Amino acid sequence: MPFASPRIWKLVGVVLLAWAATIGVLWRAQGAPLDWDEVEYLNAAKLGFAANYLEEGSLGPREFIQFVKAKKHGVVAALPPGYSELGDPLLERHYHPPFTCYLLSAVSSSTNEHVIRGVLLVFALALLTVLIFGHAWLAGDSWSLPGAITVAILGIWICYFVFDSITFHGPEAVWSVLTALTLSRFIALPSRSRGLALCAALALGMVTLDPGPFLVASAAVGLIVWRRERLIVRLIVGGALVGLMVFVLWPGAILKISLLKEIAVNVYRAKTGEAYAFAIRGSVFRAMLPPLAMSVPAVGWLMLRRRATISVWGPFPLIGGIYLMAVFRYLILAKYLVPVLCPLICLVGFAVDQLPRRWFKWLPVAVCLGLTLVSPGENHASEGPDFRADIEWLGQRLTDAPALVDGAHIYSFYLGSRHSLKPLFLSQDESALSIREEGTYRKLEPSEVRGKQFVVQSLRKIFLGGPVEKTLFGNCLRVTRPTLTFYDCR
Repeated sequence: MPFASPRIWKLVGVVLLAWAATIGVLWRAQGAPLDWDEVEYLNAAKLGFAANYLEEGSLGPREFIQFVKAKKHGVVAALPPGYSELGDPLLERHYHPPFTCYLLSAVSSSTNEHVIRGVLLVFALALLTVLIFGHAWLAGDSWSLPGAITVAILGIWICYFVFDSITFHGPEAVWSVLTALTLSRFIALPSRSRGLALCAALALGMVTLDPGPFLVASAAVGLIVWRRERLIVRLIVGGALVGLMVFVLWPGAILKISLLKEIAVNVYRAKTGEAYAFAIRGSVFRAMLPPLAMSVPAVGWLMLRRRATISVWGPFPLIGGIYLMAVFRYLILAKYLVPVLCPLICLVGFAVDQLPRRWFKWLPVAVCLGLTLVSPGENHASEGPDFRADIEWLGQRLTDAPALVDGAHIYSFYLGSRHSLKPLFLSQDESALSIREEGTYRKLEPSEVRGKQFVVQSLRKIFLGGPVEKTLFGNCLRVTRPTLTFYDCR
């Protein structure tokens, strides 16, 4: 085994260097202002661990069914007395499972972006460790330093790509890699401890992100293909054990049927298609060029050189492939692909280890490094100073008049309780402004703007300067700032 060898210290050295590089490249990005989704996730965490654990404040089974029926018939749903969308942890998490918010609840009182995003930095270091050591376990005594370095380079790039902000996809990538590793080990030699480890990885995937059930499906397919003896018993016992672990980690999944709510909402979104009509999947895949460009030839090379041992490395592309099918309909952001690609990164290192000559193994390292350097990246913190200056300016301009704000929760986070801001919503095509009342959206009419103040984010390029803006705010004082446009309609 690779971990009994003195070469383990080389592997530890690669991990430590990868940690240092990741902390270095993430530091500036993690100090940028929180974005729309991040503040809502943080608001969910502020409700407390217990609220997320038990889904306190969320609709109960009967209330949710009544809500769905009302939506189906196009009528206003009768929400229970005292219900508040801002107090619904499931809604604030965007119908994601709560595991990341459990951890965020420990730092939710902080206003320091580095402290808040530090939770994700821990996951970034965990992902690097799992990738590098997972590759070494997969290769056994044949693991090579070029293979480990290739995995480290891709891992650092992935971490910079996904852990710059609060996201559930980075933590889910840890569980997708661990699922592939534990499934591979169980197929090679079934045992109680390996089965428990596999079930634990699957349960953690279930309580971290919506596609978690597809990790379970991947494990089941892997057993059907490569380890059929006692299959029915293992599927039943394993499924029951995963279900029990999920209940222990997230009782609200059952008590408030939050798991079924997630599925129902995702099916509804996929069926209506409105939220994903603007998805440009070609650009999503191009954004993930380095791991994709390295993974495809790696799988092909292993099919040529290691087809006889496909039961060992096959779970990695299997899990990536099934997970891709689960998220393909929803691919609006490249980050959604991270749990798909991370298991394949282990295979890239393994494929490098199989190259015939030692000097030839360094060629993929150079190619990988070149791809990561030329791939398009985001200037994560570029608008930070402008945004902070605009926040200070806005705090001075807001009065006691009603203020309706696009992204009100973000501005409320930074302005604190000094101002009461009400949310203002733009349609997907930015052709309408709406306010939300009793669980439904209502279009803002020109007659309603007088006596109020409004803020629209500068990223709304279609709305700003368009006919809707002129109709609504043509008679208001308009002030353009780098990150927002302010309208004073008093």
